[in-house]
Amino acid sequence: MSSAPEHPAARRPSSLPAASALLLIAMLWGSSYFMNKALVGMMPPGDITAVRFTMSAIVLALVAPGPCG
Repeated sequence: MSSAPEHPAARRPSSLPAASALLLIAMLWGSSYFMNKALVGMMPPGDITAVRFTMSAIVLALVAPGPCG
């Protein structure tokens, strides 16, 4: 007795987490325009860039720990 083969779409993982992450990143990126506009009045652009790169490095180290390269 053989059963019908499983449809390939039934084994496919959900794309909801990826779509949600992409939407969150797009919202953060869109809101950064207004944040940067306000920050330029309070800090020099070089300092803003340094803070952004530092925050990015910390997030990257938390998300993907390990040696680079």
